[in-house]
Amino acid sequence: MQLKNTAANVLRETWLIYKYTKLARKVKPGKVRAHQRKFLQAIHRHLFILFTDFIRGKVDFTLLSYVSINQSVIQSITNFLCAQKLTRELANLVCRTE
Repeated sequence: MQLKNTAANVLRETWLIYKYTKLARKVKPGKVRAHQRKFLQAIHRHLFILFTDFIRGKVDFTLLSYVSINQSVIQSITNFLCAQKLTRELANLVCRTE
């Protein structure tokens, strides 16, 4: 049950990041950063529960194969967010120089 809850938390935080970056008329950086922090905390908690259950023998090894897939998705999301931040910083720099 705890594993499902942590997975739901990860999904909720990804939705909120998307909501505050793509669906909002004006991006509020504070809200986005807060949900990014919560997203990373949720991932950490989910992996902790997953590996703890694996050690206890409650989780099958095939479930752990999905962890590598999840990590690649998380990496692509992180790269996207970093690129987005870099793009904003470059746009601000160009606007200031003109």
